Amino acid sequence: MRIGVNATHLGTESHPLDEWYLRNLLHKVTELQPSIRFVVFTSEKSHGMFEGHDRLLVEKTMTVGRLFRSSSRPLESAIAKVGVDCVFSAMEFGPVKSSAPCVAYALDPYDIETKATQSDRAARQAIENARQTCAAARTVIAPSAYVRDALLKALGVAINKVQIAPPGVDDIATDPQPTFVDPPYFLIAGGAVAASNAGRVVEAFRRLQDELPHSLVVYGPAGSEERATWGDRVLRIERCPTAHLTALYQHCAVCICPALHDGAGLGVLRALRAGARVIAGRVGGVPAAAGNTPIYCNPDSDASIATAIRRALEESPEERDAAIRGGRRIAAEFTWENCVWKTLLAFRKETD
Repeated sequence: MRIGVNATHLGTESHPLDEWYLRNLLHKVTELQPSIRFVVFTSEKSHGMFEGHDRLLVEKTMTVGRLFRSSSRPLESAIAKVGVDCVFSAMEFGPVKSSAPCVAYALDPYDIETKATQSDRAARQAIENARQTCAAARTVIAPSAYVRDALLKALGVAINKVQIAPPGVDDIATDPQPTFVDPPYFLIAGGAVAASNAGRVVEAFRRLQDELPHSLVVYGPAGSEERATWGDRVLRIERCPTAHLTALYQHCAVCICPALHDGAGLGVLRALRAGARVIAGRVGGVPAAAGNTPIYCNPDSDASIATAIRRALEESPEERDAAIRGGRRIAAEFTWENCVWKTLLAFRKETD
């Protein structure tokens, strides 16, 4: 089976979750089912993300023999040129016109839910693109029941058309790692992209810093919320080796996951798997995925985040250890193997 993966929209801040999802999914499928081959259709920004897979850079000008012709649909031209059994594409991208069947995926419907309440032309077009994609797709892959229900409400996607395949939690080593940041500290592991809501945590930290000895570590990619300076006692780390990231989780006093929307609770689950005590917003699919293990807050309120931090610091060692063990058990249930088998069911259903 040869599957074409549409990655032409990646490489911008608005799609960091898609990159993480596709890279992990393709790696695990290749490991478990080496007979399945992927052709990744990329842009200049996304081409370097998928080394090790067959890639085709999609350009606005396609080559035919020694001549050049302009194509208004360069992706569809590339798919026809290569030939695949199935196309895998994001819901938000718009319908892919191809003779091969299409399987769509929808990781977080927040933008679509927001645009569904707006009346401007751009919002209406985005909704129509997503609706057409889901209508043309034989199956839509969703990471959680929350996302499935959101697709039904916002786009009218039939429930029986959606295959729920929760992504796995990253393979973060659970072996103890030595710290390389002096404790005590709080951790945000989402970077400075808009969706991480890191600025709200910084404001909560400012409320507490005079009464607590902790510092704040902001880990993750740069983005539109990046600051020229993050202020005193804030350490900014954009990337580090996996062992160091594990150490950040294991030795933090609290890992704060303040996203205002999260369709499947993936950021929370990753922190739980590594053994962090987690504060999170009760948003999207987080409660269904993580249960009562996190300490919940209103992520839109720095006062609420500060209160949750104080509550975490007041726990007894026994309470903290029990919460961490419970979080690891919950997160361990989310594996890429399960995600792969459920996703492959959708591919095979369309190609049989």
